[in-house]
Amino acid sequence: MPCFSQKVILKWIEVGPNGLLGLLIDQIGNAKWLRVIRYGSLAIRSVAVASPSDIEMSGFVGSFPAKVDPKGRLSLPSKLRQSSDVSLEVCYLTLGLNGCLFLLPRAEWQRVMARFDNYNFADEDANFFMRKLMANTFDVVPDAQSRILVPPKLAAVAGITDGKRDVLLLGMNRRCEIWLGERFESYLSGYGKTYEEVAAKLLL
Repeated sequence: MPCFSQKVILKWIEVGPNGLLGLLIDQIGNAKWLRVIRYGSLAIRSVAVASPSDIEMSGFVGSFPAKVDPKGRLSLPSKLRQSSDVSLEVCYLTLGLNGCLFLLPRAEWQRVMARFDNYNFADEDANFFMRKLMANTFDVVPDAQSRILVPPKLAAVAGITDGKRDVLLLGMNRRCEIWLGERFESYLSGYGKTYEEVAAKLLL
């Protein structure tokens, strides 16, 4: 591992899929990647790696009961936001699977979209998926109270109505999911396999 002098020059900062990164180069040319944890206060944690892709960011974890208010606003719990190094300052709300909604940080949305950069326009399944997805995706920016607006068409997909506004925010590593509380319980109980059966298949 190269030895760094005390005087280093910040040569490059990138906001990418792995967060905010900096490349430090000392006066004799040694280079080192740093992961910036609190850029505003200049508090940094250094990680000696070959490239930005080698830096792993902690993902979203936990489940958090919440409520969508009559105006369609949903507050993102601080514990959910703090569970990951990834920022939710700009994110995308879109269709999920099994009746939930996906909330994707900007970097994760870009990663998903990159998979379709060169998709076959003659493939009707691909066209259907892209049209359905893009017509139901909204960029959302939390307000000063960390609330996002759930558009009516997505609320309807998730089963969120005037009489059913209690939801569950679920941290799913790279993304968050928004479930109607009772729908999530029905999904778990109706899956048809136990946690142990699925774990034995996936983890062993």
